[in-house]
Amino acid sequence: MDENKSILRDQTLLTGSSGFLGSIINRCSEDKLLTLGRSYKDILKTNLTEEIPILPNNVSKVIHCMGLAHFEPKTNQESNYFFKVNYDATVNLTKAIDEHCENLKQFIFISSVSVYGQNSQKTLISKNDETLPDTPYGESKLCAENFLKNWANDKNISLLILRLPLVIGKNSKGNLGKMIKYLEKGLFFLINKGKAKKSMVLAEDIARLVLSSSINRGTYILTDNYHPSFFELTNFITKQLKLKKPKMISNLIAFPLAIVGSFLPMSPINLRIFNNLNKTLIFSD
Repeated sequence: MDENKSILRDQTLLTGSSGFLGSIINRCSEDKLLTLGRSYKDILKTNLTEEIPILPNNVSKVIHCMGLAHFEPKTNQESNYFFKVNYDATVNLTKAIDEHCENLKQFIFISSVSVYGQNSQKTLISKNDETLPDTPYGESKLCAENFLKNWANDKNISLLILRLPLVIGKNSKGNLGKMIKYLEKGLFFLINKGKAKKSMVLAEDIARLVLSSSINRGTYILTDNYHPSFFELTNFITKQLKLKKPKMISNLIAFPLAIVGSFLPMSPINLRIFNNLNKTLIFSD
């Protein structure tokens, strides 16, 4: 039986295949990926936050795309859940690899530029700048990164960490999805004439990179080397979707609205959103 297992073709394991980026990676792959998660579509059905799965021993590559993002925690319990999904699940996955996958060659971890925080005084951040996460999401991603670096070094496994900015593509989720939703409702406003710029990267480009056969290692930021302003971005979206262009409001009006909105759960603006829309924060790849 062991001899039969050893001659099986190498497989790539993908977590988070039901998410926005994971589903694109899965769709772009020419070979059938071994998907792991809680979705009924996953081949290996496992709750990584609670379980250490049994993996086939012919897994040679892991793309760990699973993660929790895109919501603001209101309680300590919600904040802790970021660590459960982004850190604890990562640890459980490595334990499963240690037990079953002796031939693993590469581990790819999908991280985030959130590890740098939003309060940097720099406008352009490079990968070697200090990491100062200021949200449970960024903190949990950085904790997972640090754990994986130690684990991969001990096991002599090639580790590739990709810190991603805004990921764009058809039916985008997260901040871009929220922006589109508010534009459709006429509730999105440009602050400071929409001058603030943000980095982004196309989901299909990420998929092509992580599915390539080359064994890359290290920590990298990915962008598409063009950093549009909010004015440019909303102008493009409204043209494509045939929507009205958003109105512009000054900081003198937006800031008080953001303060009030911070106490209203369903408000389209709060202090975090105000700072995000008002500050240029771009990344060098």
